[in-house]
Amino acid sequence: MVGANFNYQFIDWEHGDIGEGFDHEGTLSATIFSPNITIGLTDWWNITFSQVIGRRYMTWGVDGVSIHHRDEGTESNFDNAIGGYLGDSRILLRFLALNAGSGPGLRLFLGGGVGIPSKNTLKSDPFFLDGDEKKPHRHFSMSEGIYKAIFETQFFVKRIKNPVFVGGTFSIEQPLGKSEWGYKGSRLVDFSFTAFSKKIKIIGDKSLSKRDMKRIIDPLTEFGATFYPKNKNTLPLYIKGSNYLTPINYLELKGSSQCKSSVMLAALLTPGETKLKCKPSRNHTELLFKYLKIPIKIKKIKNFEIIKIKGRQSFKAFHYNVPSDISSSAFFIVLTLLSKGSKLILEKVLVNKSRAGVIDILNKMGAKITLKNKKNYKGEMVSDIHVRSSKSLKSINCPSKLNSSAIDEFLIIFLAAAKAKGVSYFKNLEELNKKESRRLDWGSKILSMMGVKNKLIKNHGIKIWGQPNLKLNKKYEIKNYLKDHRVMAMSTIAALTLGGKWKIHNPESIKTSFPSFLKILQKDLGSKINI
Repeated sequence: MVGANFNYQFIDWEHGDIGEGFDHEGTLSATIFSPNITIGLTDWWNITFSQVIGRRYMTWGVDGVSIHHRDEGTESNFDNAIGGYLGDSRILLRFLALNAGSGPGLRLFLGGGVGIPSKNTLKSDPFFLDGDEKKPHRHFSMSEGIYKAIFETQFFVKRIKNPVFVGGTFSIEQPLGKSEWGYKGSRLVDFSFTAFSKKIKIIGDKSLSKRDMKRIIDPLTEFGATFYPKNKNTLPLYIKGSNYLTPINYLELKGSSQCKSSVMLAALLTPGETKLKCKPSRNHTELLFKYLKIPIKIKKIKNFEIIKIKGRQSFKAFHYNVPSDISSSAFFIVLTLLSKGSKLILEKVLVNKSRAGVIDILNKMGAKITLKNKKNYKGEMVSDIHVRSSKSLKSINCPSKLNSSAIDEFLIIFLAAAKAKGVSYFKNLEELNKKESRRLDWGSKILSMMGVKNKLIKNHGIKIWGQPNLKLNKKYEIKNYLKDHRVMAMSTIAALTLGGKWKIHNPESIKTSFPSFLKILQKDLGSKINI
């Protein structure tokens, strides 16, 4: 590890006449730079080399000068001093006596070493020079010219709240005898205390940076977090925690699992009980809490859920294999449904009821999708998904209660509705326009481009007139969609199943959620895609 310390001091000084016929005044400055390198010898031992480099300089601020008062700097030789920019060198060997690992707990280092003097030192008394002739002389140096023994202790406590690190350093530098010129060095005892709080910068790509984060900022601010800049609701943002978190009662009306989860996770670090009243949404966080045996109470009333969380709970680290993603799977499910004579098996996919609404919706439209080998994995339901192509899909008046469980899959559902017999209705999809792009608007735009009659309706909905025999033979271009990965994937599946020649800009946007998407289509399924 390479590091450095920098220190600058500036002093204005002044005192009256001491018998030379003029007042004394001037400035004294010091610019000190100390690079260092630490090398780990083993898991328990490290060694540090450091070097002081710098300059001390005094200016004389009045007209009268003498051999005792005038400008002087440590870089220049004087009759009583050797000039230069190097100060003392240090070598320290440290032993890690206590280590709590990567989590919270105490870290204790014990160490010792030696300070090695440089030649930039005083050779004689700056006030009473030897000999009869008094010559211009220097009053200070970069080194005392003395070897020193160094003893050091470092201790730090890592916490799960701000300040994240609390600790300090205690050290003693003891002179080993006198300098070559007969000077006795000074003993230095140093104690420093440090409390380090994290201020985290949150960034996002172009599309994510346009999303309104107020729904997250508001509840976390109530807990005690601070966001910078003030009154800014889009990324990038800085967030700083607090030592004095306060439990909250929060009302969430959007049906956003992201907002709900942010409140629940913040509640873990907060003393007391946090209460959350929210619209139903995906329940991954609730299931995880239950699996970790974190005290949580859930009650359903009418169209809301009441969640109560008791904070300051401890739980152990655990291993977790993330199941396959239903949102990514949805594109291949619809690809199979719309491809004649096709079969597909997707293994170990998360089919949580609050997340797998796309399967319910497509099956209501006449799809042949079955779940096999279902099992509970650490609180979540996982299953193999078997899909067969469909000879005919039918329209749907989609129940709004399924919206939250399929919110990320509606673009590909719209594509299935474009091939269904009859008129499909989807409503209360305002959340769809608050994603990386205005997905409801983009779904309508792409359908219109394909020649599929559709209409955006009140209550943030869309009406789609399906065409079971839909075939495309024109050129289509998808651009300016804010690099939304789901718009890109929907367009790709439309091209592969319905025909036509498509040019889709920014294909790299799919890397946001599915980096291997195009590779699977090309190599595993033999799709003709030029990138």
